[in-house]
Amino acid sequence: NEDSMDGISFNQVEKWCNDFAYYFLIGDLDSTIINLEQASSKNDYHHDLIVSISNDTNLSTISLYTRLLINGKISKTHYKIIVDDIRENIKKREEHERLEREREKVKALEEGRKLGGGIAKPILSPLYIKTIQSAFYEGIIGEAEFCKSLHIKPNKIDKYLQ
Repeated sequence: NEDSMDGISFNQVEKWCNDFAYYFLIGDLDSTIINLEQASSKNDYHHDLIVSISNDTNLSTISLYTRLLINGKISKTHYKIIVDDIRENIKKREEHERLEREREKVKALEEGRKLGGGIAKPILSPLYIKTIQSAFYEGIIGEAEFCKSLHIKPNKIDKYLQ
């Protein structure tokens, strides 16, 4: 069966991984989550507390609301409304940030400025560099492929061949 391994379903494995990450990050604050009263409009769905715990633990607000759902502290209907709202706000924020970056580019061009930054250069692990070096030394790849693989210009090749 493709959905299981040794009698354990992938859903069970995924749940275990999610639970492990949650408990690892939430720490002692789990007791706060456990002891919350039912989330409703009268307590603003614990919004301020959830945001505060999110900031303290690096757990997303969606994951914390999911934990409330798992613990039976929020109805499925309210959970869906809140999570949809959070996702919509994330989309709006990302679109706003994208528009701001575009405005800054246009403004810089109008003022004759160049914006800093460029294409991000990947971080290369030492093992990857050694593998590419070995391939070059053994003749598996040539100089051009070596430079391309390490994202370097040919005049910088000596720095990587030691």
